[in-house]
Amino acid sequence: MGCLFTSPYSPLYYLFPPAKSQSLEEQPKVYSWDVRERVDPKDYMIENKQNDVFIKLPGSINGMQFIIQNLENCVVYLFDNVAQVSIDDCKNCKFFIGPSKGSVFIRDCSDCNLATVCQQFRTRDCKRITTFLSCGTQPIIESSTSMKFSCLTINYAQLTEQLKNAKISIFNNNWNNIHDFTPVPGELNYSFLSQTYQLIDYVPLPDKFTCNQLKLTFSKTDTLIPLTLGISNRPTSESVLVVYFPNDSTDQAQQNQEIQASQLINEIKNNYSHILLVQAKKYNLSELSAENVFGTKSFNDYLKNGPIIGLEFNGNDASRQCHELVESLKLKPVFVSCPSSNLMHQIDTFYNFADMQMSV
Repeated sequence: MGCLFTSPYSPLYYLFPPAKSQSLEEQPKVYSWDVRERVDPKDYMIENKQNDVFIKLPGSINGMQFIIQNLENCVVYLFDNVAQVSIDDCKNCKFFIGPSKGSVFIRDCSDCNLATVCQQFRTRDCKRITTFLSCGTQPIIESSTSMKFSCLTINYAQLTEQLKNAKISIFNNNWNNIHDFTPVPGELNYSFLSQTYQLIDYVPLPDKFTCNQLKLTFSKTDTLIPLTLGISNRPTSESVLVVYFPNDSTDQAQQNQEIQASQLINEIKNNYSHILLVQAKKYNLSELSAENVFGTKSFNDYLKNGPIIGLEFNGNDASRQCHELVESLKLKPVFVSCPSSNLMHQIDTFYNFADMQMSV
């Protein structure tokens, strides 16, 4: 006789089905880290090479950390987002490093040229490095000599999206605000290049196919990152401060604000070559700080909408030209300073609040 529980003809069979055979192997659990793509560290490293050219195109790094070490007479292009980059023990090399969400750290290198856009920039034990830089924080050099700096000018098809991914604003570039951890009394370990020099004089463009594929340019005219002089290089005594506010807190308002700021920069660059952009800043301003800068509460309602964008232009008749352009282009909401004996104090106050806000 068969068991009532195991016979398919018994009604009890369907109420109490037999357990699966214990001889069958249980399927192992699968976790997310078991199925993700394997990463080969060698894909994110260039080392021990001489007299060679290396190009990493958009999508080949995807925000990973990248290591460059022990190169001589090489040219390296990283046209992609990176988490951070370390460059060690390189001689007579040229580099372009795409938007870095973290730091670009150069150690024990000599006679190299570099172009990069990053959140943090630092060198240690380096000599004769020329850097075309866009940096969101204050660049730092340590135990380094004969360092030269200039403002980065570059554009290519994927740069806007890469900057967004790296959380880098084109309106915050501290390329000329160098901090030397190891100053030498009576000497200066760094200097700034003349505006007559261009990036292409120091870092060559890659092959024509790559340039066309990326729509790459190092031109000062077509650069996405605004060309700035730095506050120590004002050519005249006449400056003007232009500040843009977001109309509301939406992403579209933030985008329109950046478009308007870029529009003014391009109009002045293309039509008033004697008026130059000294510096740009994008940061959150408190109501009390705004009242100290603008001398009014009129803009307080806009401050809650998001960061402001401030531009300082310098040149003869800069104030009048900026007022007329802002009016003709219908750029608003905006503040444009007026000539006064207190103007430079107003501009310095604006920068001081920016430094305090961005150091938090």
